[in-house]
Amino acid sequence: MLIDIAGIKLNLNIHNPSDNLPVLIMLHGFTGSGEDWNETISFLGEELTYATVDLIGHGKSNSPLDVENYKAESITGQIYEIVKRFKGRKIALLGYSMGGRAALMFATVHPEMVDALIFESTTAGIDDDKTRLERKISDEALAEFIESHTMSEFVDRWMNQEMFKSQRKLDISKLNKLRQSRLNNNPIGLANTLKGFGTGVMPALYDRLYRISCPVLLLTGQLDEKFSEINRKISQVFPNAEHVIIGNAGHNVHLEQPQEFSRIVKGFLIRRLLK
Repeated sequence: MLIDIAGIKLNLNIHNPSDNLPVLIMLHGFTGSGEDWNETISFLGEELTYATVDLIGHGKSNSPLDVENYKAESITGQIYEIVKRFKGRKIALLGYSMGGRAALMFATVHPEMVDALIFESTTAGIDDDKTRLERKISDEALAEFIESHTMSEFVDRWMNQEMFKSQRKLDISKLNKLRQSRLNNNPIGLANTLKGFGTGVMPALYDRLYRISCPVLLLTGQLDEKFSEINRKISQVFPNAEHVIIGNAGHNVHLEQPQEFSRIVKGFLIRRLLK
C-alpha cells in the first residue's frame, strides 16, 4: 500500500499482520525494493509482523525531483513516520547496505524508538575527509551515468561490480529475477538517492553509536572482506553489539545464504526481542 509522508508516497507492505506481535521493519539496499525480503520472511516464521518498505526513489515509491527529499534528515523523518505507526509495540529494524545506513541514521536520532537493530553489510559512513570526497565524486559520477544511459546499461554495470562477484554462482533464474527487479526502478530516484544519501554525503556516525544501547546484530559475508573488517571495528564501538560472519556469502548475505541468514536473525530476535 502507498502511504503519504509529507507529500511523498512510500510503498509499505505488512506481512503477518497483527495488533500484538513485535514488528520487524526491513529496509533494502540501493537499487532494491521491499520485495527483496520476501524469501527472508518465509524463513523467519510467524512470531513477528514484518513491514517492508520501498525507500524513496525505489520500487513503487515516489521519485521526486528535489534532491532534498533524499538527504539523511528527510529519510530519517520518513522512517520515523513508519515506525510511529507501530507505537506501543516492540520494534526492530533490519537494514541491508544502504538500508542499513538509513536504519543506523534513524537509530542515532531516535534510539528510544527501537528495541533491537540488525545491520547487514552496513557502514557508519566515512570519517576521513579525503576518502569521503573521493566517494562523493564517485557517487556523483554514477548518478550522471544513470541519467545519461538506459536502465539496462546501468543495471548491468551495477550487477557486474567486483563487490557482487560471489552472486554469479547463483541460479540463473534468481539472477534474472534480481535484474528485472532492479530494472523496475525509476532512474530519477536512483540518481537522486546517490546525490542525496550516497555514502560520500551521508553524515559519518561513528561518534554517535554510543547513543544506541539496544541489542545490535551486525552481519557480513565471509567473502566480503572489506565490510567484514568495517563491521569488526563498528562492533567494538556499540555498547551492546555482536558481529557474525556468514560463510560462502559476499555482500548480499540474505540473497546468497537466505536460510543461514534467517536462522541467525531469528535466533537473535528470539533472544533479544521476543524474550
